[in-house]
Amino acid sequence: MNTSQALKGLFFAGIAFMASCSDPTLITDGGGTGVKGCTDPASVNYNPNATVDDASCVYIQEKQNSVFVKFTATWCGPCGDWGAPAFTNAVDGNKGKLLGMSLQVSDNLTTAANGPLVDQFSSKWAYTGTPNFAANEQMVGTSVNQAVTIVNDASQLAPTMGVGLRTSIGAGPNTGKINIDAYVKNFADVTGVYHLAVYFLAREIVETQKVGSTNDPNFVHHHVLMGAATSGGAWGEEIMASGGSKGALKHWAKAVAYDPTWDLDQIEVVAVIWKKKTDGTFEFVNATNNR
Repeated sequence: MNTSQALKGLFFAGIAFMASCSDPTLITDGGGTGVKGCTDPASVNYNPNATVDDASCVYIQEKQNSVFVKFTATWCGPCGDWGAPAFTNAVDGNKGKLLGMSLQVSDNLTTAANGPLVDQFSSKWAYTGTPNFAANEQMVGTSVNQAVTIVNDASQLAPTMGVGLRTSIGAGPNTGKINIDAYVKNFADVTGVYHLAVYFLAREIVETQKVGSTNDPNFVHHHVLMGAATSGGAWGEEIMASGGSKGALKHWAKAVAYDPTWDLDQIEVVAVIWKKKTDGTFEFVNATNNR
């Protein structure tokens, strides 16, 4: 794959999951000859006019992933003592099944970009303290094992929809931005209103963490929610107003400015499909995973 050597660490997850034609690295704008694009008819972004395959193919596997979240804080002793290790072990031990997101509650990692998202997630899962965990539609409190059971049970289900991503670092007029293409595919006939949310996570970020009664200035936090690429807050943007038939495909694309203080080598771009219920709340449908 043609990559930006300086920025090749930008991770993009896909699922119900995305995979590129080769390694999950970036494609840099510009260069080359001919019409660049995906030349594989089996992909969701096949370009029949492409003459040069640019390794941008996206495949959405028919697979049910889960969302697994941790409410945590840098000021919380138990969060550093056992919460963070339990979260990281659960994510690493269930790769290909879940999207793990660390939601920071009013702490040193809280910003104007992620704070409002965490507030919205807090009202959905109604956490009662830190560390707390939730999986899909269920708050499980401190029971990581219960969350993992929910993830494993869900992985046996047939998905109704899936989402895949392609990302690249912008050049020219898109310098300073991440180009994001998201594809949502129906695996069954669906009804209702559906939203797509695309988030930025820090795969690893160092920040002081209270561990028990002491502070660790070199603590490594994993899969921290940093912000959203989609508008509309935690629940993203409407992508289907009235459902759709099996096989239907929706495409969302945008060049999104990123925070220049971010270490792009550690940024994950991930996505979640949410269903808007009649009472205005949102129900988890499917997601990309931490690859």
